[in-house]
Amino acid sequence: MSELHQGYHYLIDLYGCEYSQINNKKNIETILLSSINKKEVKVLHKFFYKFKPHGVTGFLLLSASHISIHTWPEKEYVAVDIFTCISKEETEKIIKNITEKINHKDINTAPYKRGFLTENHE
Repeated sequence: MSELHQGYHYLIDLYGCEYSQINNKKNIETILLSSINKKEVKVLHKFFYKFKPHGVTGFLLLSASHISIHTWPEKEYVAVDIFTCISKEETEKIIKNITEKINHKDINTAPYKRGFLTENHE
């Protein structure tokens, strides 16, 4: 018998964000790093880049997959991509931590089901 092993993948769009908050590379890095439970997830690699005159992109390669972020301060917009293989509850805590720390007026969160079939040997 096969069962679906599922990862949790969320695409998050934040609208009406504050220019100065999302145009700050150090601030974006701090928000992402502080959003994860370091007992559950280890950061394997991190990279953040500040565009001129505005915009930040960042990536955390995690032991449990990844988080990426891209900001368009001139459009007051942030795109976040979170893919994990930890529990749904822990994944949703990461989402909550990020979205509570980035000031925004509106949000769209789209979960995406991911996974593969595994053999259940009973």
